[in-house]
Amino acid sequence: MSTRITLEQLTHMQIGEIANLSQQEIQEPTAPDLRVLKKAVAPHKKIFEDLYRPIRHEVFAHKILKDGEAVSALFGQAKIKDMEETLFFLHDLLSVLAKLYHDGTLPKFGDSRAAYTEHTEHVKNVVRNLLAKAAGI
Repeated sequence: MSTRITLEQLTHMQIGEIANLSQQEIQEPTAPDLRVLKKAVAPHKKIFEDLYRPIRHEVFAHKILKDGEAVSALFGQAKIKDMEETLFFLHDLLSVLAKLYHDGTLPKFGDSRAAYTEHTEHVKNVVRNLLAKAAGI
């Protein structure tokens, strides 16, 4: 039984080496794998296109809107929770794509939020301890 070659490993191989590989040895994403990614992206894409693209386009990129009320109206539709979810999703997506590229696995979405929360709590505790030591508590 041969070891499967990941996409990352392929990028470091010579053309002759790649030509000698059988299709079964190359581990690449399947159409269903990519459909899972596309389906996961869809709700975030819709939120971006409906809410944040107009802000990006009309306020930041092209500065079409200069009227404070119109700008406030655009920002008034935006929700911090939606932006937070989209940013967590993008972080997850990058992690999923990196794992797919490096080791050929398609992990579940949502793994990075727990790691982020754990890391944030750790940083808060370290800062609290440092402040307590500095204050002599």
